[in-house]
Amino acid sequence: MITKFLLQLRILPRWVIVILDILIVGVSTFLGFLLRFNFNFTDVKLFGFEWGVLLNMTSCFIALFVTKSYAGIVRYTGLKDGLRVLYTLLITH
Repeated sequence: MITKFLLQLRILPRWVIVILDILIVGVSTFLGFLLRFNFNFTDVKLFGFEWGVLLNMTSCFIALFVTKSYAGIVRYTGLKDGLRVLYTLLITH
């Protein structure tokens, strides 16, 4: 249902951009922890990665609103463009 709604949109709402940005930061931070501890999940858990991910996501959320970086791209960017950027990032990294 949500996917169908998003696919029908020609322009993504700003709140969708903000949520996607925050989720990408959270996943990236978690992957950074995994890399730091050589994908040893026990060490990652012992280090308390949850606080690091939460702190990084919170600081990103604040930075998004201070800089309003989500506002400039929304007008000309649709879901297809966002998926292209995601695919590009996945391929290159």
